[in-house]
Amino acid sequence: MVGMLTSLTKTWVVSVWLVPLAALPFAACTGFRDTPEAVQHIHLASVPPAGPIRPTFPIGLYHALSGEHFGRRYSLEPLAAAGFDTVHLWRGQALEPALAEAHRLGLRVLWEYPTDAEVEAHAGDPTILGWILDEEPSTRAEPEDIAARLADFRRRQSQLHESDPAHPVFIIDSSPPKRPSRATAWRQWLREGDVSCHFNYPIASSWFGLDSLDTPRGIPNSVAEAVEATGGTRPFWLLVQAFSSPSHGWAWPSPAQLDAMTWAGVIHGATGIVFFAYDSFVTRDGDVVGIGPDPVADYGDIPDFDHSGTPAMVAGSEDLATGYRLWDETLRLVTALRRLSPALIASTADFPYRIAVKGVSNSATPVRTLLKSGPDGLVLLAVNLDDTKLTVRLEPGRRLESVEAIVGPPPRPSADAPGSWEAELEPFAIRAWRLATP
Repeated sequence: MVGMLTSLTKTWVVSVWLVPLAALPFAACTGFRDTPEAVQHIHLASVPPAGPIRPTFPIGLYHALSGEHFGRRYSLEPLAAAGFDTVHLWRGQALEPALAEAHRLGLRVLWEYPTDAEVEAHAGDPTILGWILDEEPSTRAEPEDIAARLADFRRRQSQLHESDPAHPVFIIDSSPPKRPSRATAWRQWLREGDVSCHFNYPIASSWFGLDSLDTPRGIPNSVAEAVEATGGTRPFWLLVQAFSSPSHGWAWPSPAQLDAMTWAGVIHGATGIVFFAYDSFVTRDGDVVGIGPDPVADYGDIPDFDHSGTPAMVAGSEDLATGYRLWDETLRLVTALRRLSPALIASTADFPYRIAVKGVSNSATPVRTLLKSGPDGLVLLAVNLDDTKLTVRLEPGRRLESVEAIVGPPPRPSADAPGSWEAELEPFAIRAWRLATP
């Protein structure tokens, strides 16, 4: 779901998954069990740069607005103050004034479908982070049209590289499609841009709920596949679900689910996070309620940008309250990501450790971890992918002097396994710990 949200009426990419059968044997376990796949090894040589841009970990918000639109004044200042360093600007506004405000605030800009004049005017401009040339091509185009669409992208990408070699050129795709022909196209598109980028929105409008993020097309698997497809040679930026659209099959994530989706993406190889989406008339035109510091119920009579033939969505009081609460949780995540960003763009640590878990889980490997060699030492990221409370044990291969909490409470020394550390992980909980070695 990107751009002006036109794909909402065309593509369904959300599926509800029942508890995986692989989870059933773990329901009866009473002690710790080893989970070798919990330890991720992505980006052993550091995070790849976005084209010629130095390694960076963008933390962005989608559909940002600047200036006056339909009687309301919008500013990028609240976004910069909240800690975002990147904004995707809605394509329906004028670039120059919005770019000037972004430059003044130190924000970087993602811009869709740039004209030749825009590219030439801003070639090498450090305020531009990248040019986006296509949206959801693996699901919007029929299989027989993929070759022509790929050729169009490559031709335009080459033109932009010649005019502006300083900025990456890429597409934003959907999560992995179900249809085999579209899934093949999706894998092809993963390798086309200077940045690999897709969204994955797993929280569906269904009474089944979400037992685990570990599903066949869930965030851990789609991100890992995207990184593997490029051999880890280019960045991968994940668009994270921070919205509700019941008419199109999506529900609000809980604050814990938002945390877990973000951490699951980072742990499996995401080198940038963009939250979708900033609430405004743009999202409401696509029947979406987004997050924001001051959402309103009705943005008034606005043009039918998505050509749906229906008026813009009016949000109820519950949606508004949820969007505001999730905005607060997003800002906590932004603060944590900014604090951790020096470690997130560093190489994955060559330090041996194992992860064991205890408790009933809905997936075979409910806890995933990534250990980074940050400038201030080792930083361990951990996430509980399941909607169950678990106990996790960190079993280091070499002695640790201490484990300091960065996000969440600190672990405790294990009473049963000397030299190990244990912690309780609530459903969808995230942790970040700094490990001190002798």
